[in-house]
Amino acid sequence: MTSQVEARVKEQYGQAEIRLDFTLPEATTFIKGGRLLVKDGSYETPLSDKGTGMQRAVTLALIQVYSQLQHEAKEHAPLTLLLDEPETWLHPRAQLQLSEALVRIAENEQLFLITHSPYMLRSYRPEGHRLLVFSRGDGAPKIHDSNDLGVLSGGYPSWGEITYFAFGIPSPEFHDELWGEAYRLAGCRSAKKFDSFLKDAHHLPPIKEWRRDDIQACKPQCVTLPYYIRNSIHHPENSCNAPYEQDELKVSTEILLEVLQTLRKTDSASGVAVNK
Repeated sequence: MTSQVEARVKEQYGQAEIRLDFTLPEATTFIKGGRLLVKDGSYETPLSDKGTGMQRAVTLALIQVYSQLQHEAKEHAPLTLLLDEPETWLHPRAQLQLSEALVRIAENEQLFLITHSPYMLRSYRPEGHRLLVFSRGDGAPKIHDSNDLGVLSGGYPSWGEITYFAFGIPSPEFHDELWGEAYRLAGCRSAKKFDSFLKDAHHLPPIKEWRRDDIQACKPQCVTLPYYIRNSIHHPENSCNAPYEQDELKVSTEILLEVLQTLRKTDSASGVAVNK
């Protein structure tokens, strides 16, 4: 296109060099600048008459195609895309698909994404992405960098950890990860011994009663909250115990984070396991 325009200018005006420089238009321009018809049922209707979710989905699809065409041209400077909560009005499954598509775009373009959805973080890749978690505590803003996360032995934050620190949402998966890591560092050989370790070394009170379903005459065991929740997660078939509450899961997660921090300090100082 550029060469064709330049040839006509030279022919009609004189020597000149032409370069067309296009910037990525705003998302609304895709919708308002033309007439785009969508058929998602029996009838074909303008995109402007569709719901917000469909409009966002088509807009983001156009951005993806635009980015792909630019990449295939191999002559463009990388784009900088800023997306503010693109998950709005999208079904969770659509959010997961969108996050994967954005990861592919980010392979060639610079992408800044603001989100409040844990589904959008499922595609987080620590080796190529940077995550900043903004929160507010005690009236003061806080920022967690992904480089400061990674409480597990892998060194990278898991999805459960990201969800917890980004949104304050505890999950059974993250609780199980914390239990496993603390169990490993404590050097205990059974879950029951680790529960005793929590009572003795960390002074956790046995505030829950756990009943096994395989021994009829077995008396209930007085156990700590983390042990109770761990058993509930690992043994959903056991109907002898009441389900744990979400508030209990949050408290237990905070306890295990503190225990893990203490174990890491002890392990670093001594270089040996702290309990057998």
